[in-house]
Amino acid sequence: IKDYPFFGVGYGENKKLLEDTFFKLQITDNTMISHAHNQFIHWTAGTGLIGLILILLFFIILIRRGYQTTEKENNGRLFLTASITYLLLGGLFESNFEHSKIKYMLTFSICLGFLLIKNRVVLSNEIK
Repeated sequence: IKDYPFFGVGYGENKKLLEDTFFKLQITDNTMISHAHNQFIHWTAGTGLIGLILILLFFIILIRRGYQTTEKENNGRLFLTASITYLLLGGLFESNFEHSKIKYMLTFSICLGFLLIKNRVVLSNEIK
C-alpha cells in the first residue's frame, strides 16, 4: 500500500508481489505467502485508496438504493442490508470476497433482497 497508495498494483496482483516485498523487509523464507486476512487491506493493496473508496461506495449505493426503492419497512431492505453488512464485517477478519462462493452468495443475497423489495412494491400498489 505504501508503494502504490492511490491506484494499487492491480486487483489480485498484490499476492504476486508478496515474495519480493518479504525479501525487501527481510522476512524469513519460511513465511507462508498468502493474502491479506482483511478484505479492506486486500482491496487497498490491489486497487489503492481510490479502488477501496469505489468498492465501498458501490456497497453504500446498493444499501441506499434498497432503502429508496420502498417507503415502508419490509424484509427486502433488512435482508439486503444484513447481507452487505455481514460481508463487510466479516471482511475485517478474512479476505472473504476472494472466494467465488462468497461472491456468488453475496450476489444471490443482493438479488433476493431487491426481489423482496420489488414484490412488496408490486403488492402494495395492487392493494391501493
